[in-house]
Amino acid sequence: MITSFETDDKVLRELETIATLSNDYRDGINYSVSNLNNHNPIQKELKSQEPLSPLEQANAEKLLKLESERLQSEQEFLKYKEQESKKTQFNL
Repeated sequence: MITSFETDDKVLRELETIATLSNDYRDGINYSVSNLNNHNPIQKELKSQEPLSPLEQANAEKLLKLESERLQSEQEFLKYKEQESKKTQFNL
């Protein structure tokens, strides 16, 4: 049963003749499910990353603190807006 669409024989013929793409269609890489358990070199590289320098560590902590403060400020703003909208609704 087809609903809200009309069949077009030409389009259907074109769809039937389009070949399906193989799993290794892009850059010669095979993205099939059977390759998910293969060794991933990226994971090894991430594990072997050197520790951060004191300056990099301080910058990372500073960024984390700034992000935390931003989120807290955003939550306070949203809470304020919600209270204001409740006051406005109550006054109407």
